[in-house]
Amino acid sequence: MKITHRYNSEERQHFLLNDHHYFKLKPKLLYSGVLCNQKGWLDKAHVHKFAETMFVMDGKGKIFCNDKVYDIKKGDAIIYNAGVTHREKSDDKEPLHLLFVGLDKVDISELEYNHLIPDSYSIVYSSGDMELMFRTYFSLIVNEMAAKDKFYTEISKNAAITLVMYLYRLINRYNDVSHVMEHDKIYETVINYIELHFLEPITLADIAQACHISKSHLSHLFVKIKKQSVMQYILNKRLGYAKNLIETTNLKVEEIALSSGFNNSSYFSKVFKEVYKTTPMSVRKEGYDKKRLQQELLALVEK
Repeated sequence: MKITHRYNSEERQHFLLNDHHYFKLKPKLLYSGVLCNQKGWLDKAHVHKFAETMFVMDGKGKIFCNDKVYDIKKGDAIIYNAGVTHREKSDDKEPLHLLFVGLDKVDISELEYNHLIPDSYSIVYSSGDMELMFRTYFSLIVNEMAAKDKFYTEISKNAAITLVMYLYRLINRYNDVSHVMEHDKIYETVINYIELHFLEPITLADIAQACHISKSHLSHLFVKIKKQSVMQYILNKRLGYAKNLIETTNLKVEEIALSSGFNNSSYFSKVFKEVYKTTPMSVRKEGYDKKRLQQELLALVEK
């Protein structure tokens, strides 16, 4: 008999994920490191093409970032977007103990590439009751990458993603970041819908209705992220699907056109040539020629 543990009792409680708070963000972990107890240390001003976040384990000092000066102390989290000029200075009497992590491929629809936060936000946040959490994850990443024990890469990468989530939870106490993430959630919903239905005769209105978004908002958001319209994206998906069928099957061009979401083969052949600069039959012939050549070479090798 199959038993499922879905009931709550005094001894057992279940906590389900709330989809409202889900968004896709998987930055690439570049490096981690430590600055420890260097009295009066002053870094050189520098700029990164990626994002960086730091945590003050102990001590105090100052941050110089884009002509602004911030005091930092034990328990503070610091976030640098890509492109900001910054440097750190350690206090003469209570030197900084800093842990830091570099993150690349941070792509949030409402922000510039490799920006974790809007430029108008502060770069320094006191962790308060979340201090232990940040100590744990920053230390975990640094220690794993330093020791390089088995599975350290996977552990470090996953810890970095979790760390970013906690950073957003912390920032949300000072600034509402929900609007920053909402567009990423909408975009992912749209992409998933298109992946499931691009071979069907769908319209912009169909997608907007299915994803609970206005047509104008959908168009604006999609162009901003993909640098092309929704329907152009769908057209390219259909053409890629059709090209694969031409190269791998013996189906007629008319059959391929209809199965790839096109109303007629004439229009299909026209847009195919516009995009690939060749005809469907030329692609098929090239595929046949390549396959025949491979067979001939294989036959020669076997001899």
